Amino acid sequence: VMEPRPGTRVGVPWLGHTCGHCAYCEAGRENLCDTPGFTGCTRDGGFASHLLAEAAFTVPLDANLDPVATAPLLCAGLIGWRG
Repeated sequence: VMEPRPGTRVGVPWLGHTCGHCAYCEAGRENLCDTPGFTGCTRDGGFASHLLAEAAFTVPLDANLDPVATAPLLCAGLIGWRG
């Protein structure tokens, strides 16, 4: 996992952690992990101005992206992916 460089703008999606060893994770279907962690629910953050996130669960964002238009993709986007 490549860690973002300090100062890089990143998004922190709803799915913020997976176990890495259940059948789903081992099959590359971590969106169905048996013991996930969710940003703003089971993991602190979401609406915070600052938060800690696992590098593997961050998404690099272009500095020109509109945060209001981009934020729903980091949260609701998982619903379609899980479905």
